[in-house]
Amino acid sequence: VILAKLALLRGDVLGCLQMLDGAQPVPGVRDGGGYNVENLAECRMMALTRAWLLPEARIAAEAYVELCTRSGVRDHVAIAMLDLAAIATMSGDPATACRFATGAARSFAARGKPVNAALARAACLRAQLLGGTLRGSSVRSGLEAAAMLETAGWRRDALRTRLLVARVALAMGSQLTAQRQLQLAKPLRDRGVVADRIELCHTQALLRLSEGDRPGAERSLAYGLDLLENYRAALGAVELRVTASGLGIELAEQGLRA
Repeated sequence: VILAKLALLRGDVLGCLQMLDGAQPVPGVRDGGGYNVENLAECRMMALTRAWLLPEARIAAEAYVELCTRSGVRDHVAIAMLDLAAIATMSGDPATACRFATGAARSFAARGKPVNAALARAACLRAQLLGGTLRGSSVRSGLEAAAMLETAGWRRDALRTRLLVARVALAMGSQLTAQRQLQLAKPLRDRGVVADRIELCHTQALLRLSEGDRPGAERSLAYGLDLLENYRAALGAVELRVTASGLGIELAEQGLRA
């Protein structure tokens, strides 16, 4: 499992899944000398999510929640709920995503884990943006989550949350806030993964459209779609390339409207 996780960190999703297919868990082992079924289930869920194999990822995540609940690893249940929220969001099911994220946030808060609670609040905010259910307090909630993550040293997650807040602010007509948060999120160009850079392009396009800069918006969208195409080509396997195309649906739709 350790080698599989290292492969996943390198972006080698196929290598990770192949290692997991050959792995044999050691029941009851939790420390040293082996790995347990919870480790195996968690890593498989992460790999399937990274590959955008969303139906399989959701099944794996639900199985992981059930496994952790049965084995008494309660602390991992809230984390798995947060993963389920992300999978539901990527699957286009914002109501379910918000339900899982809200449950995770409450669980983390009850356990005195403010950083994880901030991640869950950001996940809920993303689901609300997708579902068109933003509230008057949405921008403030996102800013508070970003500040918590930054204070705790979770720099990349703080940047992602600021990028999300920029999109929320645009959706709510707060252009100045969107400009400020997008500017603060720009280090993701160098520190983020491909999905982060694609979202930067999308948000920049939305901002330029709000400013009346249609040519600038089209350039941002084109760059984002180029990033996506390169990512799909790098994945290799046909089934991974097809599902990864979900990353570009919103970009393409925005391009048609621009």
